[in-house]
Amino acid sequence: MPHATTPVTFANARFTVYAPGVIRLEYRKHGNFPERASFLTAEVLPPPLAAEVVVEGDRLVLRTDCLTLTFIDDGKEFGADNLFIAHPSGNGRELWRPGMSNEPLGTVVRSLDAVANLDRQEHETFFNRLGRFSLEDQAQVYRTADGQWVEASPYDLMGQDWWFFGYGTDYAGALQQFVRLFGRIPLVPRWVFGFWYSKWFEYTDTELLAIVAQYRERGLPMDVLVVDTAWREKDWLGYNWHPQRFPDPAGFLAKLKALGLTVPLNDHPGYSDDVNELPSGDDLIPLLQERLGDPPQRGLWECHWGSRTCVETWKALVLSKQITQGVDFWWVNGWGYHDPFRFLKSQLWINHHYSEVVGQYSGKRALILSRWGGWGSHRYPVQFSGDAQSTWEMLQYQIRFTAESGGAGACYWSHDIGGFHGKVIDDDLYIRWVQFGAFSPVFRTHSAYGIREPFAYSELALQVFRQVVRWRYAMLPYWYQLAHEAHETGLPLCRPMFLHYPEETAAYAHPQQYLLGRDMLVAPVCQAGERVRQQVWLPRGTWISATTGECLQGPCTHLQDVPLAEVPVYYRQGAIIPHLPPAECTKRQPWGDYWFDIYPTPGATTLDLYEDDGETPGHAGGEYATTHITVTDTGDSLTVHIAPTTGDFPGCKEERHYTFNLYLNERQPAQVSATANSQPLPELTWQTGHYFAAGTCESGATFLTISCGTSNAREVVEVVISFT
Repeated sequence: MPHATTPVTFANARFTVYAPGVIRLEYRKHGNFPERASFLTAEVLPPPLAAEVVVEGDRLVLRTDCLTLTFIDDGKEFGADNLFIAHPSGNGRELWRPGMSNEPLGTVVRSLDAVANLDRQEHETFFNRLGRFSLEDQAQVYRTADGQWVEASPYDLMGQDWWFFGYGTDYAGALQQFVRLFGRIPLVPRWVFGFWYSKWFEYTDTELLAIVAQYRERGLPMDVLVVDTAWREKDWLGYNWHPQRFPDPAGFLAKLKALGLTVPLNDHPGYSDDVNELPSGDDLIPLLQERLGDPPQRGLWECHWGSRTCVETWKALVLSKQITQGVDFWWVNGWGYHDPFRFLKSQLWINHHYSEVVGQYSGKRALILSRWGGWGSHRYPVQFSGDAQSTWEMLQYQIRFTAESGGAGACYWSHDIGGFHGKVIDDDLYIRWVQFGAFSPVFRTHSAYGIREPFAYSELALQVFRQVVRWRYAMLPYWYQLAHEAHETGLPLCRPMFLHYPEETAAYAHPQQYLLGRDMLVAPVCQAGERVRQQVWLPRGTWISATTGECLQGPCTHLQDVPLAEVPVYYRQGAIIPHLPPAECTKRQPWGDYWFDIYPTPGATTLDLYEDDGETPGHAGGEYATTHITVTDTGDSLTVHIAPTTGDFPGCKEERHYTFNLYLNERQPAQVSATANSQPLPELTWQTGHYFAAGTCESGATFLTISCGTSNAREVVEVVISFT
């Protein structure tokens, strides 16, 4: 059968193959196909692939190793009567036609503000039981030649611009192709995985500094202090600091930076017509008038998001002002109000520009906190899920939502932990929500004039908060590994069970639990009560309970009795989990003092530890390092081999202090030796105990903790344990 390069044009249709399971389908009645990239996709698409193509009369058949597409030219645009694609599914092969219903495994919504119907859909994710997904580029807005702006297709020239993904049960492969074509998920800064404090109320600079002190005095780490909208002089309007509440903004920001904190400000672009313009007397109006002349929209000093001149001026004069003062990023709590281009979601558009401002004027990685703007929004983390109700139902929904919406690339949801509404919530609801927050990608408490500080609740609530937040900080290298994996592959940090176990029917029946990477399973409790009987499904393999140390063989359904102070977490046998000792903020954690929890399995397992400076975009230019770790278990002995670190970046720690914490599972150590470049390490110590996660947590299991002392990152370090 003849091969043809793609794109292939047939009548008024064009088909482009980008992977064996991915085809772009375009139809234009005048044949005027766009040649520049859509704003929905990556700026530069990868080279297309060849395919087997046969044309017989009015019929075109295109085949790849995965898909068979048939199109019949009947003079009409794509429809159920002229377009068919055969694709793999969990049941063998399926046939798709336009308009067919799907079996989605998750949806994404713009926000959870006051959501009563938690089953509402905004759009489906890639995850689908039928093994396929079709995505329509409704806006058909394409980048200009310089890549700095966009142009909408004239309405009378618009056609169809679709993407079809046929992947069977290879959900991970589908996500990898999605980010390859629609843009990578950025590698977020390390501080994202610290604790975020936020509250909506009329605070002053001294009150916010006092809140930080209250956390620090109690040994509670904090990384991000979110400054909500009351920083402004005029309610939700303008960009002048409130002179009474913040008389010295530069001094205030300097004090927070000295404490190691990251500081965003809230903004409400286009939240509604009456909170969009600059108020009279705003310091920026004379500068804007000099550059733009007349007010740009509705006779008001507000941004016209469809005008290139206005947007470029707004970014340079308005949105950059606080970033150059020392604010780290914007919380974009608005959506532009009016779509600047036909069918292009305004939220996606303004997210793009706010993100660009942060990257350009901070010199660091671009990051915002913003509402979801539809397909393409995965390129602008962090996602803000809105003003959640403070109910058990909302907590339950957030757990499922967080894992499943990774199928749209939305893998950095920041929820209002504790809920936005209600001054005080029940103690058990607060504790369970905090436990989920600590094991979700972004841990941010928030409310409207409410109380979400752990020391304002019971002593148990304070103890639980301290324990899980320190556990979270200890996991910083693991979180960062997952962030790097998301950047490289599109795999979310929180993963629904079916992502890695698609052939298991039970994997689709337990949406209230998720995998954190491949090696951890988290099943947050979302029921009231001091003690809950929690049902947890464990997939194939062996899993170790973090709290009890019990070794469980999957697949199985496990019933765990969970008191209020515990959260069900399980480690996969074969896991190597990197940790660091916790500190008051991530910037002060002793990078290089690695503690590896090892859950050995017969044979060899590996980990490629990724490192960079955690803040700048230098990693994109090759400024990073990796360390290859191999654990080999023969039964009678176990060897940990750490290869020399390769690569470099500013601030890379050459001096290392390795601690290996080995899950013993009833084995007894007889002898331990450790070498660096074949020379004995003189500071070697070892003991058995019950602590894991860099000593932040206690387990019913027994661990062998081996401290190797000081070594160099460029040396070969090897530890050998023999057992009785």
